[in-house]
Amino acid sequence: MQVFCGITTDQQASGAGHGDTACAVALVAAGGGLIATDTFGDDPRGWVRFNGLLARSAPGQSVSISVAGDVVQLAEFAAAAGQLVVRADARALRSKDALDDAIAIARGLATGEVAGQPLAARPEVAALRPILDTVASAARARHDAAEALTCLLRAVFPAALAAWDDPSEANAVAILTRLPQPGALQSISTEELAADLATVADPGQVAAMAGALTEAIREIGGGDDPSVAPSVSATAEAVSAWDRSLEGLIGLLQAKRPKPESALPHHVSPPLDEDRATRRRGRGHDSDTHRTVRLPGDLPDRQSLRALDPASQLHSVVMPDLEATQVIPDSFTSPSMQQPVDSEGGQTRSIRRRRAEPAELPHPEEPVRRHPWQPREDIAMV
Repeated sequence: MQVFCGITTDQQASGAGHGDTACAVALVAAGGGLIATDTFGDDPRGWVRFNGLLARSAPGQSVSISVAGDVVQLAEFAAAAGQLVVRADARALRSKDALDDAIAIARGLATGEVAGQPLAARPEVAALRPILDTVASAARARHDAAEALTCLLRAVFPAALAAWDDPSEANAVAILTRLPQPGALQSISTEELAADLATVADPGQVAAMAGALTEAIREIGGGDDPSVAPSVSATAEAVSAWDRSLEGLIGLLQAKRPKPESALPHHVSPPLDEDRATRRRGRGHDSDTHRTVRLPGDLPDRQSLRALDPASQLHSVVMPDLEATQVIPDSFTSPSMQQPVDSEGGQTRSIRRRRAEPAELPHPEEPVRRHPWQPREDIAMV
């Protein structure tokens, strides 16, 4: 029989004994019939409980899994263990109850409404395949031991089944392991039994369960055969041994599992200080549409200045007109058009305007040399 599983995040149960992220899990048959539901954490302990749920509700069956929400570790563990895992669309989560959503996506996977590319585990998680398979085998073995204990109690000590809902529960196993024979509860007090089992079980739970068992023995009878005690105690010890094995595997997975992938940090540019911001504005990085630049007056070029005679009073340097302004658009201030600025922090840009032709100094006309036989022009000829 094909079994389909839906796993989604249960926000209401998160942090309530289930770690940081709690998951609602539902198992359905191929026809959509509900098989089982449970809630546990998205961590190695949750993986052990998930395998225990499969061992109890779908032993030996092929399981396809659909996940939604923030389910990460269980999805990777299942994919690394060789199970088909697909991620459901978040729009499929229409209910406020996480278990209802888990049932919905499990049924959607069974009908084909939920489909997608199978999830692939990271290489670091895929390397844990032997440990993950061991967890599955230990969970099945623990379930088989619990089934054996239930069958034995049904045959020789039915009062235990009448008193307890699950005789393979940790407190019940502790009581059955410590008693010399099942009917010995009638000869000792519940307080003494609770104190004796305080190191392995909850004293309050032990006292309540011992009282319920004593009442069931009075009504049903049984448990007074000394030959039954060794088999009951040993079978209960087998269940306890597999519980200890699974606890060790949980610690091993926690030690070997890689860290979850974290989102890449967004790069945040450091704020510019006032001086750097001022320099950037001075270099033409502000957002003004136009910029006002003061221009100096009309100055001669360097060649003309070198040609000036210091002793001559014919030429004088024209003082710059500092009040002359010109509006320059941003296109002129592009990197290819920018000219050096006078200062780092100022808004004034000096632009030297050159004349088309350098100014030439006037030279005195040289006198025309006269031939000795040529008469002077200022002498009148008679």
